[in-house]
Amino acid sequence: MKQLLLYLLITFNFCNAQTYTLTVTNGYGSGNYQAGQAVHIYSKEFGVNQFFDQWTGDIASIENKENWHTTLIMPNTNVSVNAIIDNYTTNLTNTSIQGQNIAKPVNYAFPANYQGVIYFLHGSGGSANVVNSSIEVRNFIGKALKEGFAIITTEAEESTLNQDLNGDGAIRWKTYPYTSSANIDISNIEIINTHLTNLGILNNTKPKYTVGISNGGWFAQTLALALNFNKSVSYIGQGEPALYDNSGVIEMDKPVMWIMSANDGNPLVGVAGLNTSQGYSNQLVSENICSKFITHNPYPMYPERFARDELSLLESNSTYQELLNNGHLTSNKIPNISGFQLASVIQSNPLNYPFILSLNNSKLNAIRRQWDISFAEHIFYDDYNANVINFLKNGCETLSTIEANINFSDIIAYYPNPTTDFLNIKINKNYNPNKLQILLHNSEGRLLKSINPSQNDFQIDFTNKMTGVYAITIIYENKKIAYKIIKK
Repeated sequence: MKQLLLYLLITFNFCNAQTYTLTVTNGYGSGNYQAGQAVHIYSKEFGVNQFFDQWTGDIASIENKENWHTTLIMPNTNVSVNAIIDNYTTNLTNTSIQGQNIAKPVNYAFPANYQGVIYFLHGSGGSANVVNSSIEVRNFIGKALKEGFAIITTEAEESTLNQDLNGDGAIRWKTYPYTSSANIDISNIEIINTHLTNLGILNNTKPKYTVGISNGGWFAQTLALALNFNKSVSYIGQGEPALYDNSGVIEMDKPVMWIMSANDGNPLVGVAGLNTSQGYSNQLVSENICSKFITHNPYPMYPERFARDELSLLESNSTYQELLNNGHLTSNKIPNISGFQLASVIQSNPLNYPFILSLNNSKLNAIRRQWDISFAEHIFYDDYNANVINFLKNGCETLSTIEANINFSDIIAYYPNPTTDFLNIKINKNYNPNKLQILLHNSEGRLLKSINPSQNDFQIDFTNKMTGVYAITIIYENKKIAYKIIKK
């Protein structure tokens, strides 16, 4: 009887836990949530000439206000956020530039007063038209242009010729050797740089960056080293082993950021590639070279997800419901099989998927793309646009800018820093701790914890956190400052 009463008491308290309302305008994720609960929020779908800009409103607890999909730690109050969708203001120019052997298709856009140039590099089987390959790429390009980056795309020599020149079984970039004299793809990009400079379009003194997908991610690192570019970003591609073998003959000395998928099923990458690239990143850090690493993990689907990519809202909702009814989503609405496996199941059981199989092939491919992004497969995704742009702008520096004329040192003290276990926080007795909010982020900018202090003295536990750099953000009366914390 006592056990039954205890169970009923716990159940009653749980069911009656206070909740607060989250209102998401121009997006998805609205609902009632308990304080401290992590909530995924998503911007609404947008057009081919548009991109997600930022979240506005009650954004203090948002992990990253400039990513279309992010998380919000629910505070102990009702909050509202709004997704801002912007329009392309700089269009890409399509042209052809004579390369070393043949003419190369080139797309470029140079905003006024641009701060740097991004070479955006396609993956295996891709082309210079990568800018139109998916809503995810268009969203990244649009945000990069808005943030003052010029964009250049071209394609591998094999892509232009549609020939597997080195016999490796795929049409893609040549990732090694890393000199222009021995690598046709590097030579072509060097020629394109010179041509655009001679035309007065490219200022060759501006910083240059590479961002690549899969095989393009491998090549992005090789290209940055070969042409002395400033930084490189690799999506779902670990990189050429020769650049990291410590032989002393060739050694990567440029800052690199990796974004790798937890469930990558590509045989040339996979979990082994994720672990390898993590090792490369650690190696650069150990050599005092800036590097960042993000693991893209699976996350929840939502009924309108497929409307991002060709489907109507009605079609998206019907697709989602059919997949849910057939058991392909976990209790947290996360995909439990890959897009490849899902396609096989649907084809083997057509009677269970009448609506999905009524769609054309283009929409079926769109469903698989969005499914694989949420499943964390081998595919490009735009969930980390702000992280990438921040890396290109600031490297490994952490936020330390005061956003208000408030002397925060009079309000709060923290010690020890570095710390090995606990960070002590002391709030001045003259300040009400209930008016403060403290956010803890890791070096990737990921929000780990949101704290609403109820007393003037407390601790943040770092005992089980990995060694590295963290940031605590202090928010007081809608003004904030961030401090770097080191865990040893």
